[in-house]
Amino acid sequence: MRRVVVTGLGTLTSLGHEVEEVWKKVLSGQSGIGRISSMEAEKYHTVLAGEIRDFDPKQYIASGKNRQLMARGDQLCFAASLKAYRDAGLEQSEICKERFALYVGGNKEMDTLPQEFVETVWQAEGEGGVSEPAFALAAKQILPPLFFVKGLPSAVLFYLSAHFSIQGPNTYFVGTSNASAVAIGSAFRAIRYGEADVALAGGFADPLTWWNYMKMDALGVLNRKPSEDPTKAYMPFDVRRNGTIIAEGATMFVLEELERAKARGANIYAEVVGFGSGYDRGSLVKPSPEGTGLQIAVKKALTESGIQPEQVGYVCAHGSGTRWGDESEARAIEQLFGREGKVAVSTVKPTTGHMVSNAGAFNALASVLALRDQTLPFTLNCQTPDPSWSVDFVTHEPRKAKVETVLSLARGLEGQDTALLFSKFG
Repeated sequence: MRRVVVTGLGTLTSLGHEVEEVWKKVLSGQSGIGRISSMEAEKYHTVLAGEIRDFDPKQYIASGKNRQLMARGDQLCFAASLKAYRDAGLEQSEICKERFALYVGGNKEMDTLPQEFVETVWQAEGEGGVSEPAFALAAKQILPPLFFVKGLPSAVLFYLSAHFSIQGPNTYFVGTSNASAVAIGSAFRAIRYGEADVALAGGFADPLTWWNYMKMDALGVLNRKPSEDPTKAYMPFDVRRNGTIIAEGATMFVLEELERAKARGANIYAEVVGFGSGYDRGSLVKPSPEGTGLQIAVKKALTESGIQPEQVGYVCAHGSGTRWGDESEARAIEQLFGREGKVAVSTVKPTTGHMVSNAGAFNALASVLALRDQTLPFTLNCQTPDPSWSVDFVTHEPRKAKVETVLSLARGLEGQDTALLFSKFG
């Protein structure tokens, strides 16, 4: 069985555009959450978001035509991929095109629905449904000419494949918080089982749209309590937690077969040792109280890696900030690692906001950097962890620790749960 390592990282978040800058801010307890400026949110129960500021796609995408055709999420993913590729030093490395893989997770087709599309449907509505001829006529008059091209869900695969000459295995995963984690896990498996030697993997999210806010608000997952300080509103695992605050972002990894990475003298962040997925049989929004799907995912990752639960030194938790989501996750961690609080747990979401389909990839990035620096990030705004759980939450400040293996978690709204295991290399 081949070994797989992380050799490149790239990210763009509300905290910044560079990995080390973002990580430094995470450890210092800074937050990129603020009042949303890209849309009018007053009609919803929250006006807060984690927005990426000062992003200029011209810095990353030379083709004006491509910039025009790419949705914002595509642009963010392209930029993060370029950063990861350069960080890995692949510009100076020859890669067999057929053995270069690409896996991306996103939710573009739900995030970027324009107001014009809804207006088109309304105009075409007749007795018993929507008239197709009327829709076509209305679409011609209302929709932007490039609407359907720009809205293609997996278009980012084309832009990345064309730019990096990727002709190996590739998949676009549609989903919420776990989509990008599944992308990383799939890339790990492709290299581990010999289908590829190098992979770009991760995800992106562009959820700051009227449609997504309306959807998330209707589901009851958004933070609905106003706060004088937006940076203190998101409080996962705290007794005061009252919902999530969504954000945009992109995070990409370069994964590589170990011997190939060593042969070219690559910088190795960590080794990927396990991946697992499970399904939670709760409701659309509320997972089962014991987090059964999450437990299944973690057990699968542990089995694949051959690592015992007591060998895991840190869990980078999902931390949705909802009453039921945090309850379910904490109970699952108790079941997996015991009620003695033997494993350190925290989440980084209050620093960036909940980056939805990019959340899993960013959790993985935080896990890898925690392993590299032997420093565990703390859960910002978790002043009083819920006393009903016996979990060792890292709060108030980062914690220095000797850890060999870390676990990264991601949970989708619809019940999909994903776990990634990383081990220290060298």
